[in-house]
Amino acid sequence: MKVAALRIDSRLIHGQVAGAWVSYVAPQTLIAASDSAASDELRKTLLLQVGPASARTNVLDIAKTIRVYFNPEYKDMRTMIVVESPMDALKLLEAGVTVDEVNVGGVTFKPGMTLITEAVSVNDEHVEAYKAINDLGVTMTLQQVPTSLNELLSKGNTIMTTTTPSNEVAGQDGVPHLTRRDYISTYIRSTFMLGSFNFERMQAIGVCVTMMPAIRRFYTKKEDQAAALTRHLEFYNTHPWISSSIFGVTAAMERQKAAGEDISDADITNVKIGLMGPLAGVGDPLFWGTARPVFAALGASIAADGNILGPLLFFFGLCIIRMATRWYGFKLGYEKGVEIVSEAGGNTLRKLTQTASIMGLFVMGSLVSKWTTINIPVAIATYEKDGKEVTTTVQDILDTLLPGLAALLLTFLCMWLLRKKINAIWIIFGMFAIGIFGYWGGILAPGS
Repeated sequence: MKVAALRIDSRLIHGQVAGAWVSYVAPQTLIAASDSAASDELRKTLLLQVGPASARTNVLDIAKTIRVYFNPEYKDMRTMIVVESPMDALKLLEAGVTVDEVNVGGVTFKPGMTLITEAVSVNDEHVEAYKAINDLGVTMTLQQVPTSLNELLSKGNTIMTTTTPSNEVAGQDGVPHLTRRDYISTYIRSTFMLGSFNFERMQAIGVCVTMMPAIRRFYTKKEDQAAALTRHLEFYNTHPWISSSIFGVTAAMERQKAAGEDISDADITNVKIGLMGPLAGVGDPLFWGTARPVFAALGASIAADGNILGPLLFFFGLCIIRMATRWYGFKLGYEKGVEIVSEAGGNTLRKLTQTASIMGLFVMGSLVSKWTTINIPVAIATYEKDGKEVTTTVQDILDTLLPGLAALLLTFLCMWLLRKKINAIWIIFGMFAIGIFGYWGGILAPGS
């Protein structure tokens, strides 16, 4: 394999890479080499979606990238490799990957790091990796895009010697950040997102209205604002609460585009489309499938005793979750940009979803015995005890085995029918019929 370019970029594939660098390097294949991205199916899918049309895109872990590099089948293939950190670049070089130079394009700032340029940050581990790469005799350059200034990176350069953390978090690109007023306006607009739902573009108008504060903040020219609004009128449909995190990511990309970065309309659209399905898969089971039925069940059980706290628990509990998800979802999405993809598809949120689902099933299961009462009064035996006639019924036998067993079996039956794709309406009508005819035939009786 012939590596035409090796780039360090914590975002891996984005507008600068898929557009400017791929056009400049002209590789046959583009490899995003990252252990974390390769193990994260959601992030991997998104990276593949934003890959360039002119080159085959792959997301591989570091070990597999090395194996592919030495595979004779690809010995003549012209390739561009992008890694997240200098440590990953060092692993490739130490394994024998040969390159003319390493392009240091962008390393996202995080607490405890030093912001050297508007696009590159370092910490002690990064500095040691850069020094090791330099000791291998490999040239390193600081360059965001092919047309920008190409600065040679060596031991005498500031980036190789500075390790004091910096409090700087953004470059001076001339584009303002969102204000607290913009956050509030965006949040309020997002709550009315479904107010203009239609069957042609679903939630598109609501998305456009929600994005207006960010678009007005980032773009000063009317034609730029109009273009931004137009691209947010395309088809869109996902869970309305967790959708705010997508708005945050999209706003971050709009700001990058306004700052002059090589981000196309298609890049922004692809990110939105790429996040719609996976986040709907998170939001629907988390909120519709867990939070809402759990609060409804708890509220109804309290309200059944005539307590006003029941409906209040349901209403305010869901409202708090909805408000927090919308506010912090947008804030996190905007601050972290496309990095939120790894959180949305990674282990943290996946474990949260699984935990919430298990908790919901546990709560609903515990309420089966409280809400579902089945009494089968069919007599099995009659005998005298202490001068009194005692009748043993089917229900008495079941209660000695496991109180509420009939209700539990009915619940399992309903679950089995639902898994067999039986319509829930038919199951409800079936239970009505069984209850009515069972009581008429003396097989069932009201619970005691």
